[in-house]
Amino acid sequence: TVVDVDAESCWTKAEVTEAALGRGAAADLRARFFFADGSELGLRQSLEEAGVGDGAQLSMVLGRAPTILTISASGNANVLNADTGAVLREFSIGMPEREREPHRATAVEATLSPDGNSMLITAAATPGLWTVETGERLGALTFHTRRVISAAFNPSGTMVLTGSADHRAALWYVPSCERLHVFASHLQAVTSVAFSPDGTFALTASTDATAQLWRIDSGECALRFTGHEGYIFSGRFSPDGKIVLTAAADFSARLWNADTGRCLRILLGHGSFLHSAAFSEDGKLILTVAGDREARVWRTETGECLQTVYTPGGFLHSAVFRHDAEVVLTASADFTARIWCVKTGQCLRFLDGRTHIMSFASFSPDGGLVLTVSGDGNARVWDADKAQCLYVHRDVCFGAFRP
Repeated sequence: TVVDVDAESCWTKAEVTEAALGRGAAADLRARFFFADGSELGLRQSLEEAGVGDGAQLSMVLGRAPTILTISASGNANVLNADTGAVLREFSIGMPEREREPHRATAVEATLSPDGNSMLITAAATPGLWTVETGERLGALTFHTRRVISAAFNPSGTMVLTGSADHRAALWYVPSCERLHVFASHLQAVTSVAFSPDGTFALTASTDATAQLWRIDSGECALRFTGHEGYIFSGRFSPDGKIVLTAAADFSARLWNADTGRCLRILLGHGSFLHSAAFSEDGKLILTVAGDREARVWRTETGECLQTVYTPGGFLHSAVFRHDAEVVLTASADFTARIWCVKTGQCLRFLDGRTHIMSFASFSPDGGLVLTVSGDGNARVWDADKAQCLYVHRDVCFGAFRP
């Protein structure tokens, strides 16, 4: 189908899309325009800037736009078109008045299922499960006596694991909110929980300096990982499930054999506690984040440190790989997010949060957008290539791209 559009040279992609599809086009669609040479019209690029003249033909590809889930401190949830910021759905999660903390990025935490259709809200000791598509509340997970610190869905999204300051973890069946198992052998707070990639094991990590592996079918403890000399803040499986990665307050991360519990490698070099560690999607690299304002990239196979990036202005809150692991995105207390080249360590892009601490930053699934959430309640979406802020969504204490 050929669509003739009488366009002005100053029009951007959004205006061309509206002219081609009509004002009533679905708000959750993403239109992409390609030139004959395969190049693409940029999100905020005008036709004139792209060199489009009279009679030019562009190929249009339609698909579903990526979406973002945001939650406000007052308990309102929004699903946004990530390209435009348009609100696609809105619903209330019913935050009790005592749990509302306006303009605090830590007031509400949420965990999304792998398909992005379910979410667990962990604002207090009693978390709640919700369906994102409809806004329906599935129920409360009533058990823990203190704050829930960490949560994770299994790969199919049918079970969820919660870890609490009450020293326990619990396994739940999502559709019914039924509690299946309680994992209760840690001596202190359970700070991190995770499922193995095949969903047959659960991993818990604790401030008692141990991590433990549990069988999902029986609820029995299969292994204990001991050797850290401080709180463990993070525990993760490698993508193939063969290795467990832990990060701790003893300035180290450790790699463990998931079958035997043997420590394979110790990653040393940070000058302060490590608060997170994660694998790249292919499992070949590891990214660690520490209180020394550094993020480090390591080779999984050898434990060699390949790159170190340093944020001089303040505490480093988060760091994540892009899906291809070629760049790293950091968010820090100096009001900035930065995109770094893994190969060279060079800062490629600088995202200025203007007035407040950047508490979180993440890439969209395709790596083309960046979402930042700051302590003043502003969520910003950026063009990752141009470091250009596309729009701001206000009164936000949690935000995430849906998978």
